[in-house]
Amino acid sequence: MATSPWKVHQEGLVSQRPDAPYATVLWDHIHRAMPFRQEGSLEPDEVYALTAFLLHENGVIREDEVLDQTTLPGVKMPNRDGYAIPDWKPGMPRPFPNQH
Repeated sequence: MATSPWKVHQEGLVSQRPDAPYATVLWDHIHRAMPFRQEGSLEPDEVYALTAFLLHENGVIREDEVLDQTTLPGVKMPNRDGYAIPDWKPGMPRPFPNQH
């Protein structure tokens, strides 16, 4: 089974791993992949609302912060400065193999 960049909390909340470098990655994932079996059916405002909810629940933004196409790229993710792209090329073993 492949690992996922999402985790489900006991309360049922879903959140992205804290190592995502940019909030726009979260927005793009929600926009393209949610909801399950109806992927891409959310309106942009719904995607911004869900993104804001997840970022707030994970302590990245304040509850009263507004997210839109102008403000989202300015959100500073917790690991933005610590993120590194693995040195990987096609044909090489994966640097982070799936954990079973």
